[in-house]
Amino acid sequence: MYVMKKLNIFFLIFTTILFISNTGQAQSVEEILDNYFEITGGKENWENLKTIKMVGKLQVPSQGIEFPGVMVQKYPNKQKLTFEVQGQELVQAFDGNEGWGTNYMNGSIEKSDAEDNKISKRDNEFNTYLDYESLGYTMELDGSEEVEGVDCFKLKLTRPPLTVDGEEVEDIEYHFFDKENFVPIMVRSTGKRGETKGIEFETYMSDYDEAGDSGLYMPYSIMTKVEGNAVQGVGIESIEVNVDVDDSEFAFPE
Repeated sequence: MYVMKKLNIFFLIFTTILFISNTGQAQSVEEILDNYFEITGGKENWENLKTIKMVGKLQVPSQGIEFPGVMVQKYPNKQKLTFEVQGQELVQAFDGNEGWGTNYMNGSIEKSDAEDNKISKRDNEFNTYLDYESLGYTMELDGSEEVEGVDCFKLKLTRPPLTVDGEEVEDIEYHFFDKENFVPIMVRSTGKRGETKGIEFETYMSDYDEAGDSGLYMPYSIMTKVEGNAVQGVGIESIEVNVDVDDSEFAFPE
């Protein structure tokens, strides 16, 4: 009887250890995102984040050049990028429904067409990791993959298909979270229209640091690659959060 009792206790301890071990290995999407929010400043802080202002330099690695720029974002999907090239100020913006910006060929300010607006509305989402369920998207764990020597969780984000040039196009992204630090270090997406249609893009995030004194940690270096070649990047010098930004900042100049 005493021997049986000892065996039962041993079995209970063993199964408990095994359960904890397996739980640590088999992370769910919710656990990965919860860890990400906790490590980068807390979910409540992220929920209270409504505006971001970034100052830095846009980089064109193939030409070895960079341009000073300012990016302003406002919840839920407003965005404006202003940068300077050879003394000329250029703008790309999205007011939440329509995009507009500088035509690089003639310097005029023009509105985007309807299909580009549909794509931009998704591309400019303020915080997809917080809002994906309320937006009607799904996110699932799609195994693991190594990204530049870092073992990562591979999360598959699926949005409803888009109609582009009269054809239905699937909208799927893969987000790679560092297994050790639980931060996204790469996003893999596919171009949906024009010259970039069908081209696979990989956007790398690194140099995570605190955004001012907000307690939130964000990447200060972003680089986009195509077939392993760096095509454009951003080196961020400063980030301010929850600054006052009026909606008129994103409006098309009449």
